[in-house]
Amino acid sequence: MLTLRTLASDITPLVFGGFTEGMPAAFGDFNSDELTDVFVVLENNKAVEILLAHEEEPLLRQAKDRLRCVFSNSHITSVVPGDFDGDALMDVMVTTTFKRTEQDTDTTSLTNVYILWGGANHLNCTTDEDSPVIQMIGQPLAMDYNQDMIIDLNHDYMADLFITTPTQFEVWLGHENEPKFTYNNTIKHPENSKIIGQSLFVDVELKGSMDLVTPVCAEQQSNGNCKGAALMVYSEGQWINLQVNFKDDAGNLWQFYLKQGKTEAIFLFAAAELEQMKMRRSKAQCLIFEFGCKA
Repeated sequence: MLTLRTLASDITPLVFGGFTEGMPAAFGDFNSDELTDVFVVLENNKAVEILLAHEEEPLLRQAKDRLRCVFSNSHITSVVPGDFDGDALMDVMVTTTFKRTEQDTDTTSLTNVYILWGGANHLNCTTDEDSPVIQMIGQPLAMDYNQDMIIDLNHDYMADLFITTPTQFEVWLGHENEPKFTYNNTIKHPENSKIIGQSLFVDVELKGSMDLVTPVCAEQQSNGNCKGAALMVYSEGQWINLQVNFKDDAGNLWQFYLKQGKTEAIFLFAAAELEQMKMRRSKAQCLIFEFGCKA
């Protein structure tokens, strides 16, 4: 057995200086200086502060006018930087839960969502913890891992909405002024498709334009497998079957798998029994893609 040993040095003071009380929660360029700033949670998850990045040591420092907001009656659960009002300035979405005591382990309460509106050099803290922007079950996450969330469909440099409904897709175009989104058009689901999966946009033809790609099932079998799986592309007003061969070189058949009580998204998995696959981890690895799992 070969063992690789790596010598490491503690560079915490070079990065944070004397600031060591916070827990890093997110990253982003808050002040648009092309340096990555760090968003930290501190004071027992009751405050969030932005440490601005510098080219000289210490690399991360508190701002002269501290970019810090306190939630006295709440417990911060996540911090998500982003431009939530389209003014080209970074804002901060903060989610919290209400905790009666520090020993309170109740996780069934609703998640409160607040938006801290950002300026060029300041952060507007919320003054009313009792009035969140929205309350929800679970945690929101602003990201676009598989290109299915943020899309500009009419080339006006504004993010549009692509919505999946039980019978069709809807396109809502974004605008700078009110109303922020207006209905534009409808796309019917592919014919003979009983189950519609999570759509995404890909430049399938490599021609500089985004095509809608949707996994579908013609029928769901009693064991949860998908019969008649297909990848459909909507291009120039019509649905086209990509005619994907779901058998790999080893003869394993890929399928979409739906299980009651789990996520509604369609995933792929190799037809081999999962328990056998777990026992053969040294011979097969499970790789997660947009459409599922291959072993």
